[in-house]
Amino acid sequence: MPTVWNPDTYEQFADLRARPFHDLVDLLAPSTEAPSVVDLGCGTGSLTATLAERLHAASVLGVDNSPEMLRDSGQRTSDLVRFELADIDEFERPAAFDIVVSNAALHWTDDHRTTLGHWTRSLRPGGQLAVQLPANYGHPSHTVAESVAHDPHFDDRWTTGGPPANRGDHVLDPGGYAQILHDLGFVEQSVSLRVYPMLLESGDRVLDWVRGTLLVPYRSALSADDYAEFERRYAARLDDEIGRSGVDRSPYFYGFERILMWGRRAR
Repeated sequence: MPTVWNPDTYEQFADLRARPFHDLVDLLAPSTEAPSVVDLGCGTGSLTATLAERLHAASVLGVDNSPEMLRDSGQRTSDLVRFELADIDEFERPAAFDIVVSNAALHWTDDHRTTLGHWTRSLRPGGQLAVQLPANYGHPSHTVAESVAHDPHFDDRWTTGGPPANRGDHVLDPGGYAQILHDLGFVEQSVSLRVYPMLLESGDRVLDWVRGTLLVPYRSALSADDYAEFERRYAARLDDEIGRSGVDRSPYFYGFERILMWGRRAR
């Protein structure tokens, strides 16, 4: 069963989700000529559309595999910006782009080395790659979802035959990505782990945050009634974890970790 995204739920925290994107674009070195840009895993395209002016681009292509997320992309299409429905894990257009950007999407692919190889081959000589992905899988918001998914109650209730893959199993540490960029021939690079502090009204708001991303595959792989039970158990267990941590519940400090990487190919 395909993963069904809800753009309205995702955009509920649009400002907070945009901060890493803008930091990622800041890593790009200025281009002497108007670049050709692709944004892989562009989501709703609201941020993609800003790249044309921000990078003085000749063209911007946004790619996503969710028709729901691309629902309103036509409103953002212009002479410079267009969108395409396609999978990003095998996206490869040899030497077609000067800049490849991917914000909060790589973690949804299974083999990051292979995927980054496809994206690298899509760059022209001297081209730049800028990728951001969450690295927050040790936080209770994520570990609780994984533990609930393996409750015996759900053993025979997954429409996919089993719970969704733990995406944290695919995420490397920053050094691992630095090695991949080196192996792929990037002559300049920067890889860092950043913590994005979010002050939520209460711990209950963590559930609202993860509904737009982390919990989407669970919702897609369960019936409506089973997913409602999943959320109920998740919320109760997360509340217990927050209580045991000793962190204030209201307001709740949620330090979200992300990896940002940049590289430039040889000219």
